[in-house]
Order: sequence, then structure tokens, then C-alpha cells
Amino acid sequence: MVEFAGSSDAHHDSKLLLDHLKSKFPNAKLSIARVLDYDLMRGATIQMGATKDDLHGKILETINHSSLVTGVYPIHVLTQKQRKASTTSTYSLADNDSPQPRKIRRVRRAPIKTTVPKDLEKMRQVLPHYLTQVDTLHQQGNTGQGIHIAIISDGVDYNHPALGGGFGPGFKVFDGWDFVGAPSLDVDIWNGIISFPDNDPLDECSEYFQNGYGGYGTQVAGVIGGYLNTETEYFQGAAPGANLSSWRVMGCDGLTYEDIVIDAMNRAYVSGAQIIVVDVYFDGAWSERPVAVAAEKIVNEGRIVIAGAGLNGDNTIFGVTSPSSGKGVVSVASVDNQYNIEALSTSVSVEGLSHTIGILSPKNVHFPSGELVIPGSDACQPHLIDSNIKGKIAIIPFSSSCPYTEQVYNLKEEGVIGIIVANQEKSEGPFNPSIEQFVNIPVAGITYADGTNIVNAFNGLTSVPIITHFTIESNIIDTFNSVSEFSSHGPSYEFDFKPNIAGIGGHVYTTAVPHHNGLWRTGSSTSLAAAYVAGCFALYLKALEDKIGYVQPELLRQQSLPEFVLEQFQNYANIGRPSDPYYTPFHQGAGLVQVNDAILQTTHISPGAISFNDTVHGIRKHSVTISNYGTSVAHYKIVNSNSHVVFEISNYDFDNGITIHPHKSKTIDIELEKHEENYNSGMFSGFITFISNKKLQPSSKDINVPYIGMFGNARNVYYDITRKGLFLSNDPENMNTNMFTEGYPILFNHRGDKVQQDNTLLYNRKAYNSSKVLPMIEISLSVPTIRVEYLLYNSNNNQMIGHALQPKSYLQISTKRKNETFSNYWDVRYYVSDPPTKEQRVSSLQLPRRVDLDAGGPYHFIIRALRLYGDPNNIDDWDVWLSNTFRIV
Repeated sequence: MVEFAGSSDAHHDSKLLLDHLKSKFPNAKLSIARVLDYDLMRGATIQMGATKDDLHGKILETINHSSLVTGVYPIHVLTQKQRKASTTSTYSLADNDSPQPRKIRRVRRAPIKTTVPKDLEKMRQVLPHYLTQVDTLHQQGNTGQGIHIAIISDGVDYNHPALGGGFGPGFKVFDGWDFVGAPSLDVDIWNGIISFPDNDPLDECSEYFQNGYGGYGTQVAGVIGGYLNTETEYFQGAAPGANLSSWRVMGCDGLTYEDIVIDAMNRAYVSGAQIIVVDVYFDGAWSERPVAVAAEKIVNEGRIVIAGAGLNGDNTIFGVTSPSSGKGVVSVASVDNQYNIEALSTSVSVEGLSHTIGILSPKNVHFPSGELVIPGSDACQPHLIDSNIKGKIAIIPFSSSCPYTEQVYNLKEEGVIGIIVANQEKSEGPFNPSIEQFVNIPVAGITYADGTNIVNAFNGLTSVPIITHFTIESNIIDTFNSVSEFSSHGPSYEFDFKPNIAGIGGHVYTTAVPHHNGLWRTGSSTSLAAAYVAGCFALYLKALEDKIGYVQPELLRQQSLPEFVLEQFQNYANIGRPSDPYYTPFHQGAGLVQVNDAILQTTHISPGAISFNDTVHGIRKHSVTISNYGTSVAHYKIVNSNSHVVFEISNYDFDNGITIHPHKSKTIDIELEKHEENYNSGMFSGFITFISNKKLQPSSKDINVPYIGMFGNARNVYYDITRKGLFLSNDPENMNTNMFTEGYPILFNHRGDKVQQDNTLLYNRKAYNSSKVLPMIEISLSVPTIRVEYLLYNSNNNQMIGHALQPKSYLQISTKRKNETFSNYWDVRYYVSDPPTKEQRVSSLQLPRRVDLDAGGPYHFIIRALRLYGDPNNIDDWDVWLSNTFRIV
């Protein structure tokens, strides 16, 4: 992706650039995949087809030299594995007695019937609103009416009865765009990404959902603004009165690209969205990542951008993802709900039978209603299975020429949505065919006799309707009000305070794609937590709009709206239970949102959170301003929750506390003074609590200001092989301080072979003319770095010749603890002076001259990576790798 000057016409500049590239590289397959022509972002995505030589490198070099271009950024891909929620279950509370159409535009559904006994209290109980004071706002009539919240995800099934039943003006989901068009993006190795965008952001992934894909945007929409209240069903999101827009950036396979998300964020901003929820996780906790920078620009214009912190809770520090890593972006951790609701499939009614039939299925697998069919003469032979079986439920009634497991696999491949297997033993009852974990569709067992009765019920028909019956159960979750185990830990790579705050994201009851698996879903992810926080922020904005509470818009002149709102929520968040292993601000940020307190409490503390960085490079002293917007005197005493950390506080009387008169402010300085030398692992965090004088203000609440930091030097970050994670330590004996993954970097010669011996031939120009294979340098990092350099040396005199490749900037490591490699072909040329990084380049600055390397040698590379917070001018702050010597002929 290239960025143009802010005042340029992106369409015009992209055409000029493409024409120039095509004239210079007539054999290259080049196209403009996307033009971003917005006030906040003017750029384009250049698509290059696959090549067999170094053409990519030459094209990039030409782009870098263009005076039109102010920045060049790689486009990162998001895959399904990166954004999959932790645990889910799905079920229907309705009679799906007829298949729903795959795509209904602007049409309301008929009322829903149900087979579930009326138990609205359990449905109300499972909603988490009493944990966050949302229920209080709803009782007062605040539902976030009219607040525009944009959802950037894989689309929304706006036909869902709890989501308005249609799309367009007058509906809950009133605006949006589909950047994908087809069910999924089509990626062609020679021609790049192929999409068919349109103006309908419907979630069309019901056919994919049985394999664990799709439905994320529909879940997010339900958590934010869903609402359904009938005689038999009840559901209410955090802000059911909010207006929603949907911007579909992911296909049904979960695939998307960074430039698509940036495009969608800008479209949502232009549409007037007050809150933008970005339901994507790009690995890497850098605030300079393109998608994070794009989000930051929107925040700087006064709009609120919210994103989940990520699903990397199985790792250690630096687990937050982009765009939540962006400065000013609200990064949200997940807290577990108190109750989980389960709908257990217990029996089915088959048309033509006078009694229900009991079924057995594994826990949390909810069998669908629909059309039941006999799959054909023999499900052991795929070619004998009826072709019209897709989307229906199949029954395997009796023994056949192969095990029922093989038949289940064959039927699943043909597209059935559920399978009933009859026991093969006449004298025994129903059995539990536990096979769903392998085929991802519901499979239930029945008795031999019931199998016979069902087959007889067909009576010459090709299919018969069946309806599944459920038993509703609600269970208390042991970890309620604790940080979810999957929720990513902070801070960002720059030690920014991340995550910022927490929402309910674990075991959340919400809307689902209404297909065979039902209308409702229990899901878990930080995106659902972000959606919940977005709903709470909408309630706050509505109260602000209605002049409810003490903080009115005219009092926000000294701060931006996004900054003030986040701080107010941080001030009054619930910090949970100290017994929670994830109690620290690294895990929960400031704590769980408490929306009513955020609206009504009259004292505001800025900043709402503090990062001391490390004690070598960080700022030890931070100023904190306490403002009283109320009509009575406020008085607080200050305590620190972490006994390992000692602060000196100026302008504060430890005996008498601090007093702030109405409509006045006071500033105190909090300075990190000392610490215990053997504090575990170097990381520290805690809460500075301002304890309110309840005699002066009976309704006032205590305020917590979270802080994070590290004792010692953050350059001592290391990767612990045993614990498989990043840790910070001041004990060199326990550290593996190598920035590069073991076995890397690697050199490959012109034949593609790994270079292993000294004085090895690296490149033969004659061989290249026939093979078109260049030498390659491949690196893998065990620690994130802001800069990697590829230095070329003459081995005879050990003098540096130049840079073999342009330096790499802001590299992350894989958050899943797998090696992530960065590879570059080397065209046997070098920069004669230090090349700027992509972030340093401006339109008037050209790259230095690049020249051919003379034949001969010996030469060698020094590849070095800068440690976190390292000084580029201090050689000790670089981790250096020395290559073997090599020759060029």
C-alpha cells in the first residue's frame, strides 16, 4: 500500500503511478486493487502478480523513488485462525420448520414460534447488564437512542428478528457496504485479490458456519444493539436503541487484508459514525502499524474507535493486537459473564408420528430442526447419495456395508446439516455417537425401534419435517467477573498502557446467523467485549446529549471527547477480585466498565492510566489532575495497592488528604521513588486509589488510577523457551537475549541451497541467467524490534560497504509462538549510504544510490536487530549476527 500527499487526488496519483510502472515494467501484471481517497487517508493498494525473478524488488524500488509517494507499507493478511473466538455453543429457541432464504433484503420475518417452555427469567439472567450497571440505564429509559455505531467485521445478518428484520433507512442496521461481495475473497497467485463489492453488507456465511466460520459481525451487533421481547423469548443488547451500520471486510473464510479494513474505517468515519467497533485482530502490538495509524487519525478527529485486545491470553506480555494498539484507540480486555445458558437437545418431533423421539448428542451440541431425508440406497458409496441432500438432515437407520462413522463423513461432505444415527442393536437404547469434533455438524443417536418408526413415517415421501425440542439450563460460571483466560495481555511494544479497559466478553449470549444451528449463540472473544464497551459508551454519549449527569459538553473543551470518555470510564471501572490471577492492569486495563457511575460521578482524574515504561528509559514522574465538576466539596485520601512500589506524591497532605472545591481542579505529581531489588521478573503494576470522603459526598465513589511499568532495563526482554513466552528480567543468567530465533538468519544461494560453509559461492551471474533464482536472506525474531539492518562488509579489511537491503521497521513476533519468517531476495546490489526506513521517507527525499556489487570477495553480512528501547547509536543495544563469508562470480 502506498500513501500519497494529504492534499492530492488519490485516484489521479494512483493512475499516474500505475502508468509509470507499466511503462517501465511492461511484462509485469500490475493493477490498482484499492484507492483510498479520504481526507484522513489518501493512498492506493498496488497489486503485483507472481514473478519468477527479482521483478518485485525492482518495482518496489521504483515506487520508493516516486515523488508522488510519501509512504510504502506492506499489506498484512488476517486469517480465520487469528480471529477465532475461544469457546462457543449455538442453538435455536424456535421451530425452524421451514428453511430460511439465504439472502433476504429489507424484508421482515414472520413471528417466530418456539418449542421451548416459557422461561424468560433464565434468558434475562444470562444477560450481563447487572455487572456493568447497564440495567440501571435501561430502567431509566436510556438505550443509546440515535447513537450511530459502525461495525467492521464479516457483515451482519440484519434479517435476524433481534436486529431489526431488514436493512436501510428506518431499520436498525441502516447503512453499510460490502467490501468483499462474494462469500469470500478470491486470491489468485498471478492476479492478486479479486472481490466483488456491493452495497449490501449481509452476513452470508450460514453455509460456512457449520465449520466454525462466519457470524462474528452478527454476534457483535447483538451485543451492542440487539433487542427481542416476545412471550417466549427475551434478549437485549447493551444499547438496543443505537443505530447500526455494517461494513463487511471479511469473507466467510475469515480472510481479509489490512487495506480493506483501513478503507472500511474511513467509510464508517465519513458516514458519521460516532463509535467505530473494529472486529479484527492483526498480530503485532506496534502503534505504527498502518491499521493502527488509520484508527488513530479517526480518534484525533473526535470519533471513538474500539477494538478487542486480542485472543493471545495463552502468551505472556505484548500480546495485544492491532488496531487496538493504536494511540487513542480503546483496547478492550474480556471479563467472564456470571451465567451461561445452555439449550440441550432432548427430543425431536417427526411429522407422521404421534410421539416424540428421545435423542442423545454430546454436550453443547444442539441439534437442528429441518427436513429429514433418507440419504439414498447406500451412504457408504458417495455416488449413491441423493444429490438434493444438501441443507437437510439425514438419518442412518440400519446397518450397512461400512461403519456409521464412514457414512457420517460421506454425508457431511455432501452438505447435510445434521445426522441421526439409529442404534444397530435392537435390544439396546439410544447411544451417543460422539463424532462431532471431527465433522463439525450435529450428530444424534436414537434407538433401533425409533429408527424403524421414523423410516415408516416417510410412507413414500422423499422428506419429512422434524422439530427439535430443548431444555433450557443456566449455570453459574466459576470465573465470573474475572479476566477471560483467552484475553490478550499488555502492554504495547512501546509500553503504552494496553488494554485500556474491560467489557463482558466471556460466555456472552448473543445473536447468531439464523440457519440450521439457530438464532442464538454463546460466544467468547475480546471483540464481544469491545462490542459491549461500545454499547456502554453509546449510553454515555446519549446521557451527554440529553444533559444527564454532571459532565456536560461545554466542560470537554480542554480534552478531546474520546480521551475524556475513556478516562471517565477508567476512573470508575470495577477492578475485580485480587484473587483473580489476571487481576493486574496488564490483563484487565483499568477494570470492568461501570456506565452509571461514569455518567453520574462528578470527579474526573486525568490521565486515567499511567505507564512508567521501564525505570531506565521511562518517565518516573507523572502529573495527575483531579477536577471536581460537582456542586459540593470533594475530598480524597490516596493509597497504593502494590506494596512493592513506592511513590512520592507532591502537593498532597498524607495526613489530611486532598480537597477539591466545586468547579476547581488540583494537580499532583506522582513520582516512582524506589523498589525492592528482587521484585519478581521486573514487571510491576497496581492501582492508585483515591478514597472518597463519604461524609462530604455520600454518593461519591472511589477512583482507581491503574499504572504499569518495569523495574530495570526493558532491553533485557528475552524469550523463555521453557515457558514459551516473552519475559523481562534483570537476571542475565536466566535470559536468552538473542533477538533472532535459534537457527536464524539463514542465507540461500543462487541455487536455493542453504549456505553452510565458509567462503561459499553465493551468487553466479551465469547460473542466474538460466535459473532466475537470486540469493535470499531469511530472518526470524524471538523478540519484537523497531529496526533490522542488513549490512554488507568486505571480509578482507572488515570495512562496511553499504546496506544490502533496506532496513525493516516495526517487526513483531508470532503471537502463537510459531516461527514467523521474513524473507528477501538479494539482487547483489547495495545502497552506498544509509537508506531511510519507510517511515522516515517523504516525497522530497529520494533513496540513496544503489549499485552492483563487484565480482570476487570474500564478503560477509552483519544482520543486526535493535533491542526494545535501544539506542541506535549504541552498539551494545544491537543484537548482531555474522554470516559466513561468500564470493560473487
